[in-house]
Parts: sequence; structure tokens; C-alpha cells
Amino acid sequence: MEAHPYSGLDPNEWKSYLSELRAFDTDPSRPTHLYAAIEHLRNIGLMNTNYTETINEISDRLGYEGEIIASQTVQGVAFRPKYLNDIIPVETVNDFRVGASVGNGFPDPRSHGQ
Repeated sequence: MEAHPYSGLDPNEWKSYLSELRAFDTDPSRPTHLYAAIEHLRNIGLMNTNYTETINEISDRLGYEGEIIASQTVQGVAFRPKYLNDIIPVETVNDFRVGASVGNGFPDPRSHGQ
């Protein structure tokens, strides 16, 4: 477990983090446990600012991986990820018709798919 070296910064938050993470592992179709675990992990980073950035990076990775798992198990409900939306690259692409950039990687809406 990547976050374990920081467990001693706040033992109560660590126990809450583990409890929520285990609940998510038991039922990954309920991402609320994932988000609660991430918040507890981030709170551990608040106890010592020397580790805040590192713990936030671990939390983000946990969010990405957990949302991938949750998106595969949630059935019949609109799944709205918090973390996966942040990693979609926003790049401009060339319009294949004229070679000009189209904003944010989306096609020109006037092209109607043509």
C-alpha cells in the first residue's frame, strides 16, 4: 500500500481511510466509499505539510484507479467521475478539411460529422 508510510501522521484518519477503502473493495458499485477514503487520506496530508503534495498525488491515483473500477461495476446509473475527468487531455486537433485547429479537441460543430 503506497500510503502506508504516512499512517502515523494521524492514526484516526488512517483507520477511517482503511475502513472506507475496505467498504469500497467489498462493493465497488458504491463510489461514495472511494471518495470518503480519498478525503480521509487527504486529511492525513494536512497534518504535516511536508507530505501534503505526495499524499495528494497518491490520492489522485487512487481516485483514477477506483473510478475505473467503479465505472465498470455501476449498472443502470449515470456515473459521474470526479478524477477521470481531470486526466482527459485537452488538445487542439487539426480540422481534416482545412488543416486549421479546432478548439479543445472537438470537431467543428458546423461540420455535422461530414
